[in-house]
Amino acid sequence: MKQDTSVLQGNTGRRAEILDIAAKLFEAKGYHATTIQDLADAAGMTKAGLYYHFASKEDILYQVIMHYGAKLIEATERALETHDTAPNKLADLMIRTMDLVASHQPYIAVYFQEKRALPKERLLEVRTARNLYRRRIQEVIAEGIARGEIRDDLGPATLIEMAMQGMLNWSYHWLRPDGRYSAAEVGRMFANMILGGIASSPPLESTCRTSARVGSQKSGALRGKDRVASRKTSTPFPTGERHPSPKGQLG
Repeated sequence: MKQDTSVLQGNTGRRAEILDIAAKLFEAKGYHATTIQDLADAAGMTKAGLYYHFASKEDILYQVIMHYGAKLIEATERALETHDTAPNKLADLMIRTMDLVASHQPYIAVYFQEKRALPKERLLEVRTARNLYRRRIQEVIAEGIARGEIRDDLGPATLIEMAMQGMLNWSYHWLRPDGRYSAAEVGRMFANMILGGIASSPPLESTCRTSARVGSQKSGALRGKDRVASRKTSTPFPTGERHPSPKGQLG
């Protein structure tokens, strides 16, 4: 899966600001209910100024969707290039994806809610890019199965990949910037849920002790073994590297 950086390179400066504004408006009002005048007013420019940067409202929608897709591919490539084993690649991918969901929630909402407003040709481009991205993850899972890093009794790689995508994609509905857990922490929890079930050797120590500790403190004293567990610090990122702290959090 070769990364197409042309979208990211083209959407910088004022264009990037307009896309941020458009993503928020499309999410809040819907694509069809948002007018060019709405976009121009929110961006502090005239309609003519808006048309200087984008050919049409449809073009803005297309660029919002493709911009998020390019960011997702970029994060995926970094995760896959950083690690050697399939479980570690997938764990890193899930954490980076949750970071991206936290920082681009309006974009992913527009992708799922408004992409069908695109004409057939552009919708086909979006789906083709999405399929290439998904196929790359499926290949990593299949390689992990072949090397004995992932269990071979759980069905095809496509099923495992769809389970992962279901957890990650739905999170834009409930992930909150002021929530209890950071996006990376949620990504770690997701990685443990998935990889603790599919990996022959789970790559991450469980991070769920934090949740258990919170619940136990609310209900009373911790049991002996839980007291020991609660004193442990957060688990390190696979292979000992530290992941950058994200901005988004879980509500």
